[in-house]
Amino acid sequence: MACRAVGSWMGYMAVGRSNECSHSEAAGDLSTIAEQGLDEEDRRGWTQEARRTAAMLAPLISDPDALTRRHCCTALGNLVNVDGAAALLSQEDVFGKLLRAACSDSHNAVRQAAITTLSLYSRQDAVRQVLISLDAVHKLVEASHHAAPHCDYDQLIGRLRTSPP
Repeated sequence: MACRAVGSWMGYMAVGRSNECSHSEAAGDLSTIAEQGLDEEDRRGWTQEARRTAAMLAPLISDPDALTRRHCCTALGNLVNVDGAAALLSQEDVFGKLLRAACSDSHNAVRQAAITTLSLYSRQDAVRQVLISLDAVHKLVEASHHAAPHCDYDQLIGRLRTSPP
């Protein structure tokens, strides 16, 4: 439950919305914390806290509990609008860990949460390049052949195969 609460809180702070923030809301055309009228000190403090939280969430992608893994993937997705989050997540190899979860986690809900989070971040060119360097297209195509029908790999695979907009 802690991952879910932290993820909701981070999503709320990043987009300035209610704590019912979902992946689709976090990924939309909503303003980031920089546009919420926060002063520079508040913005720096929030961004630093979000970065520390991201570093603490990274190991939970491989937690023994499936619910914790799923909420962790979702919480990491809520960081998509935080300045500098993608760079920090890349340093922590979070995208590699999310890719492994998307391709091989034993629970469909965890795989889908990882796919959704990777789809959000793959809109950023730097992250798309990281995923391509990890041979994500090949790994995701292979995983999609053995996945449950509700695990939607197609959008992510398509985004990785196309050039940036």
